[in-house]
Amino acid sequence: MAKLSNKQWKEIETRLTKGEKAIELAKEYKITRGAISQKFSKQQKDIKALANQIVNTEISIQNSPVTIQMGAFSLANELLSISKHMATGANNSAMNYGRLSSIATKQLAKLDVDNLDEAELAMARTLTIMSNEAAKTPMDLIKANQNITNAAQDTSEVTFESWRKGSEGKVIGIVNLDN
Repeated sequence: MAKLSNKQWKEIETRLTKGEKAIELAKEYKITRGAISQKFSKQQKDIKALANQIVNTEISIQNSPVTIQMGAFSLANELLSISKHMATGANNSAMNYGRLSSIATKQLAKLDVDNLDEAELAMARTLTIMSNEAAKTPMDLIKANQNITNAAQDTSEVTFESWRKGSEGKVIGIVNLDN
């Protein structure tokens, strides 16, 4: 089997997404259809499922009264905004974790183990606690994303409730659905 470059695999991926047949692409690139299937079958299945969801959503929107359409778009925009802000907050927390952890490590390196200074030790302990606290939000979002991915694979449906619950059921995003 011929070894393909990353660029060639990307070309195949693009062409598959546009609907070209794997058998024809295999002949053209002098590889087996199985090689293409092995690399892209799950991805293509996911793309088709997502495309079907988009089409079904569009049909549902078009068949709904204008007031329901407006409400759905408003809520969707609110959820997207929350998601963006949560991601930004998690990114900031992760950066703070990195900074605080680095400072704590430097503080610990200064300590003379034979002659411990309690103030320096307390500072290192505080910085370590603060860095660990800063890591909690990003880690909760990562765990929530894993939970959503697992739920989507198990049920092919992700609900708002599964999105807003992080690890161990902690709420990581709040939206008032009654408004």
